[in-house]
Amino acid sequence: MAQKTLRLPNASFNDEDTVYYMSAKHRGDMYHMRAAMQLPDGNFSLVLYETDWVNPKRATQDTEDYLARSTRRNERTTFFVPWKNEKVLGVKDLDDTDLNNCYVNGVKLELDAGQYRLMNVRVIGEGDSTERIRDADKTTQVLEKIREGMFLLQPTTKTYLNGQLENVFEVKWGVQLDKTKTTILAMYRDTGQNPGGAYPEFDTGNGIDVIRTIAGKVLHDGEPQIRVLSSGTEDGNQKPGIGFYWDAIPKVDAVKANGDKKDEDVTKRDIEAYFLYWASQVKPYYQMALGLRSGAMDLFTFMGIPTMSIGLRNMAGEDRHEMLAGKVFKRVNVQYDVPRHAATAYVAHKDANKFPDRKLDPMIYCPYWDQKAPGDRSTGSGANLVTNREPDLKKRMDKENSRKNKKRDEIDKIKAEMNTLRKKKLANFSVFDSYVLEVGLKVAWQKYAGGPTLVFSTKGDFPDVITTHVARFCYREDEATDPKNNMLSRKDGDLLPINVMQSELSVAEKTLRLTTDLFIKFYRKPFDDDWKEIEGS
Repeated sequence: MAQKTLRLPNASFNDEDTVYYMSAKHRGDMYHMRAAMQLPDGNFSLVLYETDWVNPKRATQDTEDYLARSTRRNERTTFFVPWKNEKVLGVKDLDDTDLNNCYVNGVKLELDAGQYRLMNVRVIGEGDSTERIRDADKTTQVLEKIREGMFLLQPTTKTYLNGQLENVFEVKWGVQLDKTKTTILAMYRDTGQNPGGAYPEFDTGNGIDVIRTIAGKVLHDGEPQIRVLSSGTEDGNQKPGIGFYWDAIPKVDAVKANGDKKDEDVTKRDIEAYFLYWASQVKPYYQMALGLRSGAMDLFTFMGIPTMSIGLRNMAGEDRHEMLAGKVFKRVNVQYDVPRHAATAYVAHKDANKFPDRKLDPMIYCPYWDQKAPGDRSTGSGANLVTNREPDLKKRMDKENSRKNKKRDEIDKIKAEMNTLRKKKLANFSVFDSYVLEVGLKVAWQKYAGGPTLVFSTKGDFPDVITTHVARFCYREDEATDPKNNMLSRKDGDLLPINVMQSELSVAEKTLRLTTDLFIKFYRKPFDDDWKEIEGS
C-alpha cells in the first residue's frame, strides 16, 4: 500500500481514504483485486482508470462490472474514468474531453472540472492486492470467503445454475465423469497475438500438445492415468472438452431472471467463475487446471482448484505470481527458460529509475517495445547500450510521437511492423523446457491432486516453483536405478538452446537484448554450476 495523490470527486472521497487503484485494461489482474476485497481488512472503495468508452465492444467492461459488484457488496464507492494514469495522479491537467464518461457508482458525472480535487489517499494496486493475499491469515474461513468471493452467488442462484450446467459436459460435449483417472483442464490462450493483447509469449502454442504427450506416458498397468481436456482448441480425435463452455452456460439475463433477487447485479465473469468451480468442486469433471500464466490460472487458484501455472523465468511479474504458489492455494508455478516469441526480450527493471544505486538486473517482457530498453548497469543510467536490436521499434515510435509535425504514415508503418511481429508464430518449447513442464506437472499432480509419486529429486523435497535449475536434479520413477546417468542424458538437450541464444545476441531480429556478461550470469553460469554438481555427485 502506497500513499499517492489522486484527482477524485469532492463529493465522494476524502483525504486519507484507502482505495483500490488499477487500470481497467489490466483484465488479468482483476481476480487478484477481487480476492483481496474478500479479506477481513479488504473493504475499500475502487478507482479504475483507462476505462474504454471508444471501442463499441467496451473492452474494459468485464473488469469494471466484476470489481464494481464486489465493491457494492462492501457498500463502498466506485469511480471510473477514461483518463490516463498521469491525469489521475495530477501530473497532467484535464482538458474538456476528459470530463466525458466519468462515473461514480454507475452514475455519470456532470461536465464540471471544479468537482475534482487532488487528494492524498492510500492506494492498493494489483501488486499490493497479491501481497495482501500472501500476508493474510489464511484461515479456513478466509479461504472460503475468497473462494465464494470469486462468484458471489446466493444459494438459490447456485441451485438454478447447477441444474442448467448438469448436461453441459455429458450431453453437449460427450465428456463423462471418469473416476479411474485424474482429469486435467488445459487452458488454451491465443489473445496475446491480437493488437493490444498482453504477453504474446504466454499464448499456448504447442503447450497442450506437450502436456498430452507427457500425460500419455503416465501409465499404470498399461492404462493412462491422466486425461487432458483442452479449451479453445480441438486436437485430432480429442474432444474439445470444456473448450466452448462460454457458449453453453447460461447468459447473464437468464441468471437474473431465474436466480436470487440479490444476484440481479450478477456479471458474466461471476457466472464463468462459478461454472469452472462447479465443474471441479461440485461435479468433478476435472481435478486440476494448468495453462500459461494468465488471469484464468489465478482464478482457479483463488477457488482452491489445484493449479499449474506456466511462466518464463525472469519474466516481469513472475515474482508476484510466486506469492500464490504453495499448499495453501494448491498451486505449482513452472518457469521455462527459452523464450518462444519473436517479441520477447529483456527490458529495464521496473524499478531501475526508482532505485538507480541498486543497479537492478533487467527483466524479460513481451512485447519488449512496451517497456524501456536495458540500460548501463555500471552507472544505473537509462542509456541504451544494447543496440543490437536495431532499428528499435519503440525508439522509432517515440521519435515520431515527439515530433511537432508527426508523420502519420511513418507511425502507421511502425504500428504495422509491431503487429506483424506480434502475430509471428510461437516457437515450440525446447526439448529441455518440455522436460521442465513434465517435472512441474508431476509435482503438481503428486503434491496437490492426489497423484502417485512419479518424479524424484536428488535435492529432496520439491519447491512450489519448478525452474530449469530444479528440473536438472530430477529423475523419473523408471530412472530410479541409475538417476545420475539418466539426468546426464538430458544435458545436451539443455545446452543446445543456451548455445543458440548466445550466438544470436548480435542478430538484430533475434537477440534477447542482453550483454554477453548478463547472458552468462542468467543462463551459462547456472548451467555450468548445476551440471558440474550433478557430474561430481
